[in-house]
Amino acid sequence: MAPNLFRLTLIVLMHWAPAALAAPPHHESALLPADPGEYRRARMDGGPGKDGIPSVDRPRFGSAAAAERFLEDDDRVIGLYLNGQARAYPQRILVWHEIVNDSVGDHAVAVTYCPLTGTAIGFDRGGTEFGVSGKLVNSNLVMYDRATDTEYPQILAAGIDGELTGRGLEEVRLIWTTWERWKARHPDTEVLTRQTGALRNYHRDPYGSYSPLGGFYEPDSRTIFPVLNEDRSYPPKHEVLGFRDRHEAVAIEPTTLRAAGVLPVSLLLLLASRIWQRHWGAPAFMR
Repeated sequence: MAPNLFRLTLIVLMHWAPAALAAPPHHESALLPADPGEYRRARMDGGPGKDGIPSVDRPRFGSAAAAERFLEDDDRVIGLYLNGQARAYPQRILVWHEIVNDSVGDHAVAVTYCPLTGTAIGFDRGGTEFGVSGKLVNSNLVMYDRATDTEYPQILAAGIDGELTGRGLEEVRLIWTTWERWKARHPDTEVLTRQTGALRNYHRDPYGSYSPLGGFYEPDSRTIFPVLNEDRSYPPKHEVLGFRDRHEAVAIEPTTLRAAGVLPVSLLLLLASRIWQRHWGAPAFMR
């Protein structure tokens, strides 16, 4: 009997063994202003440890009508339109989790948000998930992938430590806008619900308020953590629209773009103007 029991136990263990994760899609031509080692040395402890800020790994969605009971028209949302499907991720939920590992059809994506820098960026995650490392670079979220444990500052979108150091992540366009504008454009949108598997007060933002601007979101408020470079042309928390591809990155002052309509500097900026016209002040990060 003993050999049979052993054989049965082995079969059960093999059946329940988790599948190996695959590295996220990546490319060689990452836009790296400095050597990865400089970013590694600049890493700081953000407070909670690894996964101390829990990513949402089993997101649940409801209808726009159901979300009306939770969201105000001027609440900020992060919008995703992919494969003909629209989804909204409320900022008041993302501020507590920073990463949502989602799938739209057969497209696995990570929706990421850093409350310290106010940046929302989407990534192809392939066969892995992203988590919150608990570290910061330039006061910005440092993510890691659960396949290779490589660390990536969110805005940099490139590995700075681990197997994929120097490699760039593949990005997915997100739209930073208001609930009012998003639901008007996508009335059939799905909305991330508060059923995240974590106990959080989604009626409270620990950093402040976007409507009206308050707390650490106020333009003149100080940065909590130091940054590598500073420019005093604008207040520390002044919002800009960020665009980049694998060759260049630009920051656009919103009121300048609103007044001009089109800034004929490059094709990238022409695309920026079109997104601005459609989505009110929506920082969209493009491939």
